[in-house]
Formats: sequence, C-alpha cells, structure tokens
Amino acid sequence: MKPPPFTTFQIRLTRPYHTLSKTPTGNRLPRHFPLLPATS
Repeated sequence: MKPPPFTTFQIRLTRPYHTLSKTPTGNRLPRHFPLLPATS
C-alpha cells in the first residue's frame, strides 16, 4: 500500500505532528505521520 500523495493539508500537518512525535503522546499517532519528512 503506497502512502497517499502529499496534499497541502498533510504538508501543513507535518510540522505539528513531527513535534508531537517527540512527546509521549506522539506514540499514539499513526505511523504515517512520524514518517513524514520534517521541513525545518
């Protein structure tokens, strides 16, 4: 199963989700979100 194409909405979620992945709560996030490339 290939991941869905990166939409503007998903790209915007990359930053907040990547930050949350560093917190204990990030472990509850789906695998797809942490795998997104971080744009810093």
